[in-house]
Amino acid sequence: MELTGTPAAVTLQETSRAIEPAIDRQQPPMILSTIIFVSTILFGGIALCLWYVRFAEWLGEHAQNFSTFYRFMIITVSICWALMLARWAFLISVSYLQLFRDSRAPTPNIAEWPHVSVLIPAYNEEETITPALASLKKLDYPHFDVAVIDDGSKDRTYELASQFAAAHPELNISVYRKPNGGKWSAHNFGFQRTRGELLLCLDADSRLRPQSLKLLVARLVDGNVAGVSGQVSVRNRNNLLTYLQSLEYLMANGALRLAQSFFGQVLVVPGPIGLFRRSVLEDVYFRFTSSDKQLGPGEYAGPFEGDTFAEDFDLSVAILSLGHAIVYEPAAVSDTKAPDSLLVLLNQRYRWSRGSLQVIRKYVSRLRRGEMKFQPGLFSWLCFCYLLEIAMFPFVYGMGIISLTPFLMYPATFNLMMTGTLLIWGLNASIAGLYVAVHRDRWRLISAVPFLDLYFGLCLSAGLVYSLVDECRNTRMKW
Repeated sequence: MELTGTPAAVTLQETSRAIEPAIDRQQPPMILSTIIFVSTILFGGIALCLWYVRFAEWLGEHAQNFSTFYRFMIITVSICWALMLARWAFLISVSYLQLFRDSRAPTPNIAEWPHVSVLIPAYNEEETITPALASLKKLDYPHFDVAVIDDGSKDRTYELASQFAAAHPELNISVYRKPNGGKWSAHNFGFQRTRGELLLCLDADSRLRPQSLKLLVARLVDGNVAGVSGQVSVRNRNNLLTYLQSLEYLMANGALRLAQSFFGQVLVVPGPIGLFRRSVLEDVYFRFTSSDKQLGPGEYAGPFEGDTFAEDFDLSVAILSLGHAIVYEPAAVSDTKAPDSLLVLLNQRYRWSRGSLQVIRKYVSRLRRGEMKFQPGLFSWLCFCYLLEIAMFPFVYGMGIISLTPFLMYPATFNLMMTGTLLIWGLNASIAGLYVAVHRDRWRLISAVPFLDLYFGLCLSAGLVYSLVDECRNTRMKW
């Protein structure tokens, strides 16, 4: 398909009369969320300030026992930890403001629901494609069609998807097969072959909850909103690793996406659940995709580009750079399958980290060449989120362990370190509890909190460091 023009943006019309069917949006428990939020800020602020004062006193008493370089390293790590805690305090506070704003906003009554095309790229997903499509049977939305794009699978993905489509003609499912070209290319293939005013992108291992699509579409009542991120929830909580990922997703959805949504600057619309206006995607295609680019076998041009391993992040940055807003809808949920072994998790995070590095490098390059307009909000959030993660977090976790280990030789310091550890556990538990309440998830997830910093510090930082090395070496990688 050749795109020859950009159509007018979809406008959702609200009405004062009741429209059937209504949106059943469960509001988060604001009283409980407020109590936990206030307790978290007070506990974190007071307890950690007292601990830092005691730590500074001890360091002053024993400074002569350490070299100048070692004292400098200890002070630097301590300052970095304080900055990380201040960053969390900001994110929690702004996410609460967004939560409060959402709780006060009336539920819109949509006069006419626009048509939505659902894109599901799949590669070797024979175990998950049927349940993913089956979840669409329960979807409470009047007008949608589905495009399953088999991207050169070597298993029975295409066969199973075709069988499901034939057995459920009411869902209007089209199943396509193409040579392997990558997830980005599969998205573009589906983009070219659908006509929905809005596009919902899902993963082939995700299961959409019934009200999710209506909740996402309702966010587009604001004409400046071009994309909506839903909540990604881990469904296979069968060991400690998947529990930790569940907590990570909750805290990332809650602290990061809610806070970014307050400014309309959600940086990543995730693959398992993301809604876009077609008109904006076509605008992205016309502005940023080079017509001179040579496409290989199985590759198709469109708004998704294949020069990074994080096409969802790349597309979100492109949309934000055009001045549009992207927001987060916490009640729209996609239940996805998370890696349940360490090796698979590290491989996933390696891809995510490399993709993020590539997107940031691409963004800076486009700014320098004048291909993108500088947007202060987008630039600030990229620095706030990714610059700190790349430049500070691996250093803090790695050097923190090295610099604090000798302290364990001193009984008084051992007690101080244990007190600090318990404070961090308590703070993590309080933050996790806040977002468990906000997303109405299960409280037993908090049982994994003692392992959370180990998970962030070793597993995720290791993937980031490895991806940095490979990105510098320009190592190739396939989907």
